[in-house]
Amino acid sequence: MHGSPPHCQLSSGHTSSHLLGAEHPQGMQHTSSGSHPQLEDSAPRIVEHPSDLLVFKGEPATLSCKAEGRPPPAIEWYKDGERVETDREDPRSHRTLLPSGSLFFLRIIHGRRGKPDEGVYVCVARNYLGEATSRNASLEVAVLRDDFRQPPGDVVVAVGEPAVLECIPPRGHPEPTVSWKKNGALLNDKDERITIRGGKLMMATTHKSDAGIYVCVATNMVGERDSEPAELVVFERPTFSKWPLNQAVLVDEMAEFPCEALGDPQPTARWRKEDGELPPGRWELLADNTLRISRVRVEDEGTYTCVAENSVGKSEVSGTLIVRGKGGPLRSTPACLQVCNPPFSFCLPPAPVPPQLVTWPHNQSVPPGHSVTFQCETTGNPPPAVFWQKEGSQTLLFPGQPPQTASRFSVAPSGAMTIAAVQPTDAGYYLCQAISVAGSVLAKALLEVEAAPTEHGPPVIHWGPANHTVLPVGATVWLPCWVAGDPQPHVGWLKDGRAMPGPETRTRLLENGTLQISSLRVTDSGQYECVATSSMGETRWSGILQVQGELWGCRGTREAMGLGKQLPWVSAPLLTGDGSGLSPPPPEPAILPQPPSTPLVTNVTKNSVTLSWKGNEQSSGTTVTYVVEAFRYPTAAPCRFSGDLVAREAAGGPWQTVATNVEGETHTVSGLVPDTVYLFLVRAVSAHGLSDPSGVSEPIRTQDASPTQPGLNPQQVPTELAQVAVHLQEPVVLPPGAVRLSWTVEPPSPFVQGYQVLYRRRGGRWEARDVRAPGERGALLTGLRRGQDYEVKVRPYFHHLHGPDSAVRALRTPEAAPSAPPRAVSAVGNGTSVRISWQPPPLAEQNGVIRDYRIWCLGNESRFHINQSVEGTVLATVLQGLVPGVPYRAEVAAATGAGVGARSAPVPIHIGECPHTVQDPRGQ
Repeated sequence: MHGSPPHCQLSSGHTSSHLLGAEHPQGMQHTSSGSHPQLEDSAPRIVEHPSDLLVFKGEPATLSCKAEGRPPPAIEWYKDGERVETDREDPRSHRTLLPSGSLFFLRIIHGRRGKPDEGVYVCVARNYLGEATSRNASLEVAVLRDDFRQPPGDVVVAVGEPAVLECIPPRGHPEPTVSWKKNGALLNDKDERITIRGGKLMMATTHKSDAGIYVCVATNMVGERDSEPAELVVFERPTFSKWPLNQAVLVDEMAEFPCEALGDPQPTARWRKEDGELPPGRWELLADNTLRISRVRVEDEGTYTCVAENSVGKSEVSGTLIVRGKGGPLRSTPACLQVCNPPFSFCLPPAPVPPQLVTWPHNQSVPPGHSVTFQCETTGNPPPAVFWQKEGSQTLLFPGQPPQTASRFSVAPSGAMTIAAVQPTDAGYYLCQAISVAGSVLAKALLEVEAAPTEHGPPVIHWGPANHTVLPVGATVWLPCWVAGDPQPHVGWLKDGRAMPGPETRTRLLENGTLQISSLRVTDSGQYECVATSSMGETRWSGILQVQGELWGCRGTREAMGLGKQLPWVSAPLLTGDGSGLSPPPPEPAILPQPPSTPLVTNVTKNSVTLSWKGNEQSSGTTVTYVVEAFRYPTAAPCRFSGDLVAREAAGGPWQTVATNVEGETHTVSGLVPDTVYLFLVRAVSAHGLSDPSGVSEPIRTQDASPTQPGLNPQQVPTELAQVAVHLQEPVVLPPGAVRLSWTVEPPSPFVQGYQVLYRRRGGRWEARDVRAPGERGALLTGLRRGQDYEVKVRPYFHHLHGPDSAVRALRTPEAAPSAPPRAVSAVGNGTSVRISWQPPPLAEQNGVIRDYRIWCLGNESRFHINQSVEGTVLATVLQGLVPGVPYRAEVAAATGAGVGARSAPVPIHIGECPHTVQDPRGQ
């Protein structure tokens, strides 16, 4: 570079004149010596100023400049006041002065030893009438160093304590942003406990699941840098998975207090007796830390405490032992003795009789606020002592106890327990125990607290597309799909199995679910299917459209379950005269039959139910038959059969036609699946068409097909099943995204028929898969979304009953590159810049957390390409430095930690003087 711009201080577009001699009158011609201006000559004027650039090292770049004047001005460039040397002066130069006046860099040179291209640039346009200087434009090079100024270090905390991992990123321009990875996956900072500020990762309270390997990630437009890994170690104070319960035993019997402690490091456990010593010579500690006391004595009564301790802390849990004394000598049979002189008689006491239950407590389900009573009447000799206990609680409830202030629990002298003003927290198993010198007996009953009443149900299509006549090319058709349901269903349409409306602008989905197709073409022929979906299920209605002389009809696809039938829907053709449009309304309500009453379900077996309903009186005088439809929920895990079945099942459907041409007002539906929840509705059919649906029946569950195993007492099932403990191991995430689960069970029980694996995305709704083999100890979960946090647990079951859940395990499926491109990509160009905007890919195809978006602005030659990346939360950017006249196209892709996903369809960009908008041709 050499020389300096003569008028760098001039404001934007300022022109200086360099005329020789005096002013010339108008009309004077320019002489051959060039000393006089011609009438049409003009001084230079900058019409396009250069813009600031932020570019990559080694990438091409263009500083735009365009000037007008007569004669055409010559353009020179200056950097930091020094003239820029181009390939015109030195053929080896990497800078080129384009014919338009723009300065093109074949590649940006930038290094620690020199930064020849970074600086402040101006362009100067000159002709014999003067010169003009552009606005300043800075060219900056994006950089990101390799070395972190402060990498994170290892941190050790206890569960519940705060944790801070320090990180100062490498120097860079633009200043890099900081994110964090845990075990190779991007950390979700939406957790309320987690804050990332100034590079620091701060956790307000740590969980055991927070332990892992953390990496600090510095990112700017150059790319990203990973720090050295740091480990967060989270120790856990002792907790108890099994603990002692209060118990009452007889003298000389054995008592056991379980105590299983968990923690990290593994805690040690020991026992002590409050206000005394452990019974000398009669206590022992089992391998699982259970305290066993043999040949119990009255003086053994008291509180026994298990103490668990590790390097993080200490925890204690206690249970109380009550000892009941035995009566006098036992006699095998009652006997009486009569003496004559003096006359008297007496009878020996009758033989002891073990306690027995006269009335058993039964499982009950009540709404909140109601009262509930569990019966537990006993008999025996001597009369047994009766007390109640909630499973997992330390509190014992005896008849005749003084009422406690505000207590809602009471036990009558007969042994019945009453709970007043039931609350949701009261739900659980309650144990009634009767004990005497002759033995003991125990009964168990479940209290379920019903959820608030709900009217939620699956979607129902009231009116689908009816038959249509021949439609000419150019006509407009409306295909209705009127849907009801709570929650409000989402309506979509498929054509030949593919979602629509798509990029075709002639199709439009109206607010009421109707599909409008304008300017019909022959290619519009095909099968159209309305799909109504909500969280409660799905239903469909399809038909066939034929254009240009072909008939179009609509037929239902709701096949009868197990029968494979289809129900044709027929209505009269609707002619439109000139064929310019077609808007088929449904028949008048006065013509159509009225819907029947809500069906009543009776005679429920494992494979069939009987429905009965009443026809509408307004339909009298017209021949009416009926159509019966059923909605089946997918087979779910066993659960207690009670009020709100729908709320306990996963979404199901679609509605299926199970009977047609039913002439009476009752019908038995057969071929149903055992142990499955169904809903039913009925429609009336006449020569005029199909009625609206009736109300939806109450949900019913068909009977279980599994017989009770011989030799098992059904009354023992709740008690035995409640003792089964499932220990779920840490899930193993396999490379394709599947998850292998394994568990152990103790103690083995003949009452376990299988296991239910429940899983959900964090914060979502539980889904279930059954493992129907009681001997199985593992399962493989597939079909999980990539890059998502899941929770999983396992429970045992026997018919409709289920045992306690295992502990919940957390896992994260590995991320994958997004399988779909960003949607709704559009570009608005103006001058040498363009604004590109987009929407994220569909959630189900993001396959993880979107970390950034990659934008390509591709010219017809590689030297005109402009690339950029922005953070994953940004949905628009402005690219500058486009060369006028060069055709460009824009493409956008999303990237996760696993890589860059599919690119969007190219969006053309034409740089002109007027702003214009171009959208993704696929309409995404």
